[in-house]
Amino acid sequence: MKDPETASAAQPPASTEVTVSVKENQQPVHRILTDLIEDVEDLDKRREVMRWIEAIEDIIQAPDDLQQERIQLWADRLEKHPRTIERALEKAEKEDLASIARATRSDAGRIRGNKRWKPSVQYWTEFILKTYNDGVKAKLGMTPSLVNNQVKSHAELKLGLKRGEYPSHMFVYKIIAPLIEKRKQKIRNPGQGPGIIVKVTSGRKDGKWLEEDIEVIRSNQVWQIDHTRLDNLLGDEKGNLAGSVWITAVIDTWSGCAMGYHLSFGSAGSYEVALALRHAILQKHYGAEYQLQKEWEVCGLPEYIVTDRVKEFKTAHLRHIASDLGIKLRFRLYTEQGGIVERLFLELKSEFAALILGFKGEPKGWSRRC
Repeated sequence: MKDPETASAAQPPASTEVTVSVKENQQPVHRILTDLIEDVEDLDKRREVMRWIEAIEDIIQAPDDLQQERIQLWADRLEKHPRTIERALEKAEKEDLASIARATRSDAGRIRGNKRWKPSVQYWTEFILKTYNDGVKAKLGMTPSLVNNQVKSHAELKLGLKRGEYPSHMFVYKIIAPLIEKRKQKIRNPGQGPGIIVKVTSGRKDGKWLEEDIEVIRSNQVWQIDHTRLDNLLGDEKGNLAGSVWITAVIDTWSGCAMGYHLSFGSAGSYEVALALRHAILQKHYGAEYQLQKEWEVCGLPEYIVTDRVKEFKTAHLRHIASDLGIKLRFRLYTEQGGIVERLFLELKSEFAALILGFKGEPKGWSRRC
């Protein structure tokens, strides 16, 4: 007759938590798994381990006649060869599921492709890198999603491949992640954290720039204004080409928050700058039809306005506005200190403008069909 404790251990628990039978004097596997998974600091690695455990549990619980089908299904999901899945199954059956969490590869940390990809993993790695680098050189605001769209378009439309025969979005992201991080270090946002110094000038005297260092210590102290043209062609109600829209944006240097903006079809001048500044200063009131996720509460008067040294920012019109409002008008000494506004424009173009109709910033020969 079996010992009551042994008999009860052989039965599945009443809760929904999965428990695999374990050897004598061994902790329950679900506790081991929980401890091991929580010890994994890398979130991507933790997700990978959890996916592997989910796959093994699903295959083990499937009927015998469906196991091969489940193995193939998980091989596609995990982008692994079916034999790799089978080896993991064998390991789990000989030991336990915790062995999956403990397992580490000799090439851990390296980016691995799939042998099923055509023409080859190296081909796609080079294609992804070239696509991203070419887009950056052309100043198209390349993002992982845009590169992935080009990979998918090239594979399906030009090479005639099916899903699973070319890299997934995860592989694309892993390939270009180091490049994106490197670029972030070069064009890091100057509008976050303490100790921000903005080098400015109020003009020239005796042929020399009157330099000034502004130490930014709070919000609504220094606002920066700039403008750019969006990469979308618009049409009027009759279908005629109306051109592209210019956006003038006002950004708070301390917080990096967008204070206000103005849209115009004409090239932005002092009038458009004044309207953007008005929108930034006043409180914002938007009805329910705009479906805002959060209230836009920013408003107020800045101590300084900092801009580029271009003609629309040097007009008497803008100087009068600044004087009437008690705002000090200054110009950047170095172009790179306007990166806080340029970053907004880059994200606006890549995350919004590039994903809607009329986008004209595509590389030559790139089809947006995907």
